[in-house]
Amino acid sequence: MNKVKTYKSDAFAAIHETMSGMYDVGVIDKKTMRQFDEGCLTPVHAFSATEIKALRER
Repeated sequence: MNKVKTYKSDAFAAIHETMSGMYDVGVIDKKTMRQFDEGCLTPVHAFSATEIKALRER
């Protein structure tokens, strides 16, 4: 499954991508990266079982 990141804005996308690179090389830790994820990425919608069923039937 391909994970596509959706950002709150273009500015947040640039910030998050920069911090992602810093995380990859070890400059920031996982806790800090999670904070940037929460701040920059749009929240993921939690589907109920009935919503998932309705989507599949469409």
